[in-house]
Amino acid sequence: MHRVLVGSVTIAVTLLAISFAIAATTSPNVPDSQVGGPSSQEVPAKEAGLPKGSVPGVKFITTAEMKKTQGPKETGVFIVDSDAIPRSLQANLKKGGYTLQADGKAYDAKGTPVAVFVHSETFRVASGKSGGTTSPLDRFAEAIGDAAVSKAQAGVPFPFRCETLDLFAVFDTGFCRYQRVHTFAEANGALGDGSCGAARPATSISIISVRAGFPTRDITRSTCPNCSQREVSREKHYGCWWPAIGGTPTMRHQVNMFDAADGTRLDCRFDWNLSNPSAVTGGCTR
Repeated sequence: MHRVLVGSVTIAVTLLAISFAIAATTSPNVPDSQVGGPSSQEVPAKEAGLPKGSVPGVKFITTAEMKKTQGPKETGVFIVDSDAIPRSLQANLKKGGYTLQADGKAYDAKGTPVAVFVHSETFRVASGKSGGTTSPLDRFAEAIGDAAVSKAQAGVPFPFRCETLDLFAVFDTGFCRYQRVHTFAEANGALGDGSCGAARPATSISIISVRAGFPTRDITRSTCPNCSQREVSREKHYGCWWPAIGGTPTMRHQVNMFDAADGTRLDCRFDWNLSNPSAVTGGCTR
């Protein structure tokens, strides 16, 4: 009887260990559009980004100006509602296969003229230990169910204190038309003075989950554990000639970040539509 009891305990412990191992590889179960908690502090674009003129050919456009154009009609890279250039712009354009010329014209990898609209947001992130609505039990559930990693692996080499989010909307302005939604997110440490300036360093956190697409169902997600940045894209093709004529659907970008080191969490969602332009709506909560 004693040996049977020991065996039962051993089996139970083994099964528990296996369940933890499975949980460690499971993507976070965060429904699309779910955000909640107190709002995070947005960092001014001039503090977080690069100055105008630092990337030749970049154009700046406001929401009001977009309303007058009724959607994309010319090629180029346009920074929307900002007076600074996102620090990751050039790297993201290169990874996407886009070329920006000094005269302001932009092309995709096939040489097709494109209009690339970029909206960037940077937020300060507070430690989960300092309060808020996330309880220790919630943090434990997230650490096991979303990213079961040791504290030594989280927030490396800097504590998670800043978050960078770049939203891309790319349109083919040629004969055949497509629309591409791209979400880029990066976890950062703070500078020595505690700010989230343009020189803020990247840092790996427990988990980053990003989404991009067209709500409510045409949305794709990508997740990584122990990483500093993640990106994902979704495309919609409209055909050529007259089938390509028409408006563009609403685009959605969502980011969920969690660091097990101190329970820091950030959830962001932004929606925008260039056919009926309005300011990019949404925000980040912690």
